Parts: sequence; C-alpha cells; structure tokens
Amino acid sequence: MVWGTPWNADCNQTNDALKDSTSWSKTTKIAGIVGLTGAVTVGWPLALGAAGWGAEGVSAGSLAAGMQGSNVVAGSAFAFAQSAGAGGAAAGILNGITWGAGGMVAVREAFRGSNAEDNANEGGKVHGNGEEKEG
Repeated sequence: MVWGTPWNADCNQTNDALKDSTSWSKTTKIAGIVGLTGAVTVGWPLALGAAGWGAEGVSAGSLAAGMQGSNVVAGSAFAFAQSAGAGGAAAGILNGITWGAGGMVAVREAFRGSNAEDNANEGGKVHGNGEEKEG
C-alpha cells in the first residue's frame, strides 16, 4: 500500500492479478477432475478399511465396531459400508457413483464457455471497488 492510495484500489489490483494467475485451461481442469475422481476411487476403500470395514468383517475396537448394533438390518448404511469394505456389490456401486459424478463434471466443464465468456456474462455486478461493471 502506498500512503494516500485508497486501500481498496490496492486490493483490487491484487484480486485482478490473482484471477489472471489462476485461470486454468479446460484441458487442465478436466485432467484435474479425472485425477481427483481416480484419487477418490482409490481413497474410499482405504477410508472404509481405516474405519474398520474390511474383507474379514468388522475389526474389533474400530469405529465400525462401535457403530455396529446387535440388529444390523440388510440394506442399512452399515450393511452397505460392510459390503463395500469387503469388496462386494456395494464397492461396484460406489465406483460407479464416483466415476459417474466425475464424468458428469468433466463433460460439463468440456462444454462450458471460456473464462472470458464467463466474465463477460457478469454484467451489472458490483465489484470490490464499488463500481458497476458495464456489460
């Protein structure tokens, strides 16, 4: 900040520079979405295993063991987590949900307008300096 310069003028310059530096290409965004989807696909079985749902059943002394009641009903969230942790049918369902959601987001991003078009469509919104952007 320079003495005598309004604080918000300096702030707006920083925000504009940040917007320019974080502008990613569609290819980069889609690659990130696919990478994140892959990480979630690998991560959910690890998370279930760490919580105590595994191929051998519920681990003694685990979070899953603490949640397990005497009456675990078929089709309940607990039964679903146990099936997924053991690599049963629920594992396929979770993989399908993960890749389906990731695919939908990637397709949406592929057909979405460019950042320049997005910014042009912000007409009339008030920005940080209190002035309205024409558009």
